[in-house]
Amino acid sequence: MKQIQLEYFIEVVEQNNFTKAAEKLFISQSALSKSIQSLEKELDTSLFTRDPRELKLTEEGRLVYHYAKDVLNYWHDRTAELFSSLNYKKGTLRFGLPPSAGSVYFSRVLYLYSKEYDHVDLQIFEEKSKKWS
Repeated sequence: MKQIQLEYFIEVVEQNNFTKAAEKLFISQSALSKSIQSLEKELDTSLFTRDPRELKLTEEGRLVYHYAKDVLNYWHDRTAELFSSLNYKKGTLRFGLPPSAGSVYFSRVLYLYSKEYDHVDLQIFEEKSKKWS
């Protein structure tokens, strides 16, 4: 079981919708569905009752949801404590991306980075490559 799978699962539960969760996570619905199916296969249980009109957690899904929330909260709290203990400094990360590649290839990475390193000021510049020639 991977951290990202738990994050995806939590988002689906909280949005109560695969499409909305995928949009919020900046991934495709099919990638999200595959991740949840992989988690279900690994746990050998169904997490949702799939009805075209309504998405419901199974009893096992409720257990996994509470487990995932606890694990991720613990991880985030301990990580914050570690950075604090190391006197982690706030900083700025500046980088440039071509307009087309930036939104297509890096949106998920940027989203995860900003969640993980919320103390870092991300400054992203979208410029055409000819500007640097």
